Amino acid sequence: MRRLWSGETLRGRVARWDFEAAKLTAPPGELPVHWAASGPKTLAAAGEHADGVILLAGLFPEGIAFAREAIAAGRGRSARARFATTAFLYGSIRDDEATALEEARSIAAWFPQVSPQYARLAGMSEEQIEAVRAAYGGGEFQQAKQAAELIDDEIVRKVAFAGTPETAARKLDWLRGEGFDAVSVFPLGGDRMQTIESFAGIATTARRDPVPTD
Repeated sequence: MRRLWSGETLRGRVARWDFEAAKLTAPPGELPVHWAASGPKTLAAAGEHADGVILLAGLFPEGIAFAREAIAAGRGRSARARFATTAFLYGSIRDDEATALEEARSIAAWFPQVSPQYARLAGMSEEQIEAVRAAYGGGEFQQAKQAAELIDDEIVRKVAFAGTPETAARKLDWLRGEGFDAVSVFPLGGDRMQTIESFAGIATTARRDPVPTD
């Protein structure tokens, strides 16, 4: 893709594709490539080949440290000088914390199913992980209601961006202190615009004292 974007004409076999004088009529030039990643192999590949990563690894120190170790392994093999890290914030911001945690509980069930290493780091036992995996149903995490009911509030607090405006602001400040270049917000729950509006408010207020989330 980078060769096509730069205006090159491709011929012959490249990776597993065959090209016959392939080119773009209006090549855009260099575009940054950011990969969404969670698992260690994908994170390492992003560090090696991409310009940045959109990280879904929970929002707690151990999960982020685990992910960054994998990214660093790839960066050690990369010739690309610049790299950005974006935190992916699945969650809900509500005046009532219990409501926010309930609305974000479904993403917490995703981790045992797809990236169990983060569930372990967050404190889930193997028995809990297997129980969530057995109860997981639906093509999307939002449909895994039965599995989500097995996740306790503390795990939700660690892996999701969920809580009151005050707790969300503290977590955002903590992420700033962890050196993230950007965040991407994916609102959950019945009133997603409220989460977006609340996030816009806390993102522009004065920084609070950052605190770890464990």
